[in-house]
Amino acid sequence: MKNRVNVVMALLPEAQPLIEAWGLKPVLTDGPYRCFENDEVVLIVSGLGADLAAAACGYLYGAVAQRPAGWLNVGIGGHGHLPLGSLRMADTVVDLRGAIEFPMRLGGLPELQTSKITAYFKAEPRYPEGTICDMESAGFVAACRRLTGPEGIAVLKVVSDNAEHPAEDITPKLAFDLLNEKATEIRSVVTALLQMNATVKA
Repeated sequence: MKNRVNVVMALLPEAQPLIEAWGLKPVLTDGPYRCFENDEVVLIVSGLGADLAAAACGYLYGAVAQRPAGWLNVGIGGHGHLPLGSLRMADTVVDLRGAIEFPMRLGGLPELQTSKITAYFKAEPRYPEGTICDMESAGFVAACRRLTGPEGIAVLKVVSDNAEHPAEDITPKLAFDLLNEKATEIRSVVTALLQMNATVKA
């Protein structure tokens, strides 16, 4: 089987629209995670937080025989003023716990709008200026860099809350709808990661 993109998502309501849009089927059903696949993607539902995201990356890397074509973290996040449904690709991921910044290598990826993404380790009620707040990105990026190096890693976040629409208002349906609306753009990043991997192999 060809190399595929490993997609890591925190919660099933976020993942479900992509599972449906991409025709993913359950796989690794005896393991500790909900996992789904097709010929291009293996998607794992990690649970909330950086540590769980990192653990899911390690599990997927060990459970799938082929080296991944790339890694993609997709989910929702908060921003001070961006409208709900705004999609951003990380140009920098900040790990507050370790006081580390990970610059992302975006060459070869679609020219989507970008943002700094800052990983918190509990829900952040405030919205620092100029960043999207999430809980998984730092653990995801750190794990992927350890497993396969800094290339072929992408983080996408859809804005789910802001100063006018607090995180307490997020529902499973809202998460589903927000990700469903961006399934095509998200797929374009998967396609780019596959193409980048094919170019490197050639």
